[in-house]
Amino acid sequence: MPGCNYTGPHFGAHYDDATCIDGYLWDLDSGEDGMLSSGGDMPCPACNLERWVAEAAEEAHNGALNSHLEDDEPYRWLSRVLLSPLMRRLHGTKALEHAGKAGLLNVPWYGDEGTDVHDDPLARIAWPWPLPDTCIAALTAHERLAMEHALSGVPAPEGFVPDAQGRLLGPLRPADL
Repeated sequence: MPGCNYTGPHFGAHYDDATCIDGYLWDLDSGEDGMLSSGGDMPCPACNLERWVAEAAEEAHNGALNSHLEDDEPYRWLSRVLLSPLMRRLHGTKALEHAGKAGLLNVPWYGDEGTDVHDDPLARIAWPWPLPDTCIAALTAHERLAMEHALSGVPAPEGFVPDAQGRLLGPLRPADL
């Protein structure tokens, strides 16, 4: 996979400090003997979307558990990442669509707002889940329609049933505990 010449702020700077080489990001601020010396393990969000989405899903669970926000559920974290301004600029709602097709849109669920994500998860939650207000506000009407259309064909996972609020909840996996 050739690099796509993408650059962006991925290594902690407020400026473009990363560049894509062969589908992975390298730190432009690193260097040794005229060669970049740091990077190569982070998928490029522009040209390596499949791998980037898979890592984003894994990161959503870990990030939520390490978050200081009381109700930062993995699904909220994943929504913010997949629908971030960067991903919407690069791919529209395709990152979310890809996550759905790859079966990555059912994640551990810890309960309603105000619950502690450091407790054991109660179930798994599947798409469609409630999007955080910050995501909804950022989406244009066209993006919302495109997202709903793209994900309308994503089947509910087996064993998931709607609860009283309409959330699709399903059994936990051994790795969730």
